[in-house]
Amino acid sequence: MYKTVVRPAMLYGLETVSLRKRQESALEVAELKMLRFALGVTRLDRIRNKYIRGTAHVGRLVDKDREARLRWFGHVQRRETAHFDISCVTIATADQSQSSELR
Repeated sequence: MYKTVVRPAMLYGLETVSLRKRQESALEVAELKMLRFALGVTRLDRIRNKYIRGTAHVGRLVDKDREARLRWFGHVQRRETAHFDISCVTIATADQSQSSELR
């Protein structure tokens, strides 16, 4: 149930968002809380996260997010050049020297 309902709900829409370390950490904490609850394990049992993931046969949520992001990027790269996604990915940014002149 975790792999079919909870994990996809947590990963929904994250392909297009860049996460900071704190946000990745928060996702990992939430994932482990759910896995502990599903396995009937508490923090007082002092069981390592690796063991919990191994028992549940799941990898890290952050790794699955990276896989999904790379898959999405591959889809965007294969699209037509006139599509909106391609123009967003390939936007040329201004040089630092040019932006400092505008101040």
